[in-house]
Amino acid sequence: MQQLIIGDTGRDVVVWQRFLVSIWFAQQDEMLHGVFDEATDTATRAFQTTNGLHDTGIVDRLTCEAAEAQGLKTVDTSVSWLPSIGTLVWLTCLVVLTSVSLVSILQVTPTILASGGKVVLPVPPQFFGNSPPVKQCPGWFC
Repeated sequence: MQQLIIGDTGRDVVVWQRFLVSIWFAQQDEMLHGVFDEATDTATRAFQTTNGLHDTGIVDRLTCEAAEAQGLKTVDTSVSWLPSIGTLVWLTCLVVLTSVSLVSILQVTPTILASGGKVVLPVPPQFFGNSPPVKQCPGWFC
């Protein structure tokens, strides 16, 4: 298990929280599962104090060793890896963006092929010296 501090998320935090619940240092309904929050910090400090450790709230090597002596490994093996909500949102965004990019590439490719391999980007008329000025919109309806 890696070192854990307030703000950390993921499987190791879930394992630590379930361990704290299993040894009665926390109630399951008071912790935000998978997020090392204030409730997890308070329970961690209580565990450290009870076991003669400095109550830093950080799950470090010494805290893990004390926890392993009380069954942390059993809890660790019972927790399967499931992606967090944040991971699922990130993966969904990645799939959507990849799909949008792929669609854009497929739409632009025939234009590039038809132009003999030259990529033609739309350029506003004001960039050409001999073009008439672009008229501004006279009202709110533009």
